[in-house]
Amino acid sequence: MTTVVLRESLNDGGADMNGSLRATAPQGDSNELVEMFASLWAADAESDSDSIPDIAAYVRRCPNDDNFSATVVRLIETDLERRWKFPRPIPRLTVSDYMALLPITFSRKARVQLVSTEYKVRNRWGDCVLLNDLYEQYKELGPSLAQSLHKAASNIRWPVVSVVVNARMELEARFDRRLSVGRQRSKDPNPWDVITTADEHRFVLCESSDTSISRRQLQAVLQTPKTVLLKNCSSSRTLAIRSQEPLEAGEQRELSLPVFVHLGGSRCLQIRPAEKRVRRKHEDISDLPQE
Repeated sequence: MTTVVLRESLNDGGADMNGSLRATAPQGDSNELVEMFASLWAADAESDSDSIPDIAAYVRRCPNDDNFSATVVRLIETDLERRWKFPRPIPRLTVSDYMALLPITFSRKARVQLVSTEYKVRNRWGDCVLLNDLYEQYKELGPSLAQSLHKAASNIRWPVVSVVVNARMELEARFDRRLSVGRQRSKDPNPWDVITTADEHRFVLCESSDTSISRRQLQAVLQTPKTVLLKNCSSSRTLAIRSQEPLEAGEQRELSLPVFVHLGGSRCLQIRPAEKRVRRKHEDISDLPQE
């Protein structure tokens, strides 16, 4: 069972994250407490009120029994998810914020669970934090966190990146980390290939002798589940983007998905919204938009 040890009682005023405190729930059944907290979030999401539930007040009311640790984690997970998906701008907290806010010592197992929840929530409703960046932030949690994050990543419906040539898909990957695109470098494999590291997919699109694109032509990173930040890393080449102004050398721009970038000749890089599966290499995709 997850262990959370209370170092000291939260003071009567609580930690005011929201600008105002709600009436607190009476101490009682853990399930009822969590359900009440979630129902207040649901009610506020449907109203135009600026008031949102105060998690510190609810942690003070958690029964001091064998379920205390699990109840606190459930409250934080509820608060974390509702904040990131809330329909109006409110403070969005991370696990490190909850650690600073609540005078509680969290076990390793609890922290792994909460960081994994943060990863899932931010990649569904938020700023699409990168797995490797989050792991580096909490790397003291070790292999158990890495395993948990990779399991969470496998269950997320990611946007899909593919390179299409004459209506045929040549390369494809889930957009679950940074993306770079260019021609073959000295240590790169032969085209067409995807080199995957902890924080990047690199698409190798042509041999080093083919100067139709630069060795480091394009970089892309998800900003939200529906938008991508593109950067033309070339010092001289302009990139054509379907239905958009060209992306000049050195320019970066945030665009809504889907995005279609032309990369010399008949090559087109497509970044599409999440779908149920990643297509196989060389599978016919003539049903997709083409020039």
